[in-house]
Amino acid sequence: MFTKRFYDGHEYCSQWARGLKASLRLFLASAIICCAFTESGQAAPAVTCRIGPIERTYGGIKWLVYGCDDKTSLVVVSEAGSPAMPFTFFFSQTNDGYQLHGGGTGDKRLTDAAYKDLAALTASDIAALIAETVVQEKKLEDIPNAP
Repeated sequence: MFTKRFYDGHEYCSQWARGLKASLRLFLASAIICCAFTESGQAAPAVTCRIGPIERTYGGIKWLVYGCDDKTSLVVVSEAGSPAMPFTFFFSQTNDGYQLHGGGTGDKRLTDAAYKDLAALTASDIAALIAETVVQEKKLEDIPNAP
């Protein structure tokens, strides 16, 4: 599935690596854009979403779920190599619960199916996912040399 190509024996390039870079850029851009303003239109503090990840299936494919340092937001990123890649969903807390945003260029049929599953999550489901990302992060901290 991951084909490697070598150029002059020195430069390593793969479709997987390019896709991963694109997915990470999209993830970071989405997190910045989605967190840039509050509901009132005022600038919001920057949020970093690197807690976790945990793996979940939405729309029939696997996604990586990250909690954010504000302890109320959640990011769902298409897994590397997924036909839904690159795509990112972002849950932000509002006065009425959560708002779901999404963006990317992954397979629309798959991302629409994932959106449908994610939109069905309740505020308590999202809070449970956030808590689970924190638990996963603590597990990784206990492993020597973990990323």
